[in-house]
Amino acid sequence: MKPNPSEYDKRQIKRMYSLLSDYKSEKISIRKLIDSLEALHGCLESIDESWKQGFLGKWGTLEDTYSWAIYQERKHFDEKEAELVDKAIEDITVLLNKLVSEEELENIEL
Repeated sequence: MKPNPSEYDKRQIKRMYSLLSDYKSEKISIRKLIDSLEALHGCLESIDESWKQGFLGKWGTLEDTYSWAIYQERKHFDEKEAELVDKAIEDITVLLNKLVSEEELENIEL
């Protein structure tokens, strides 16, 4: 059975979908994506704790990969890092879809 997030949480989830899309279309940086996803995750009120932990695992991949690149004084990901980031974004999208599909959020006002 699919969870039924509150209207408030649906707005946060819609923002998460939007951020992922903006990153993929290069409208925002990876840093902005990481920071914003973390903030929105912290705002979720009616979402199961196990889902939140799963999300943090995928989000952590983004954070760790970005941090490593910065530590290496690089502004761009190497091929392996880019694959890790792409996979984490795919996995976050799958997790979001388990809560509510992007299409189901079309009528939700931000």
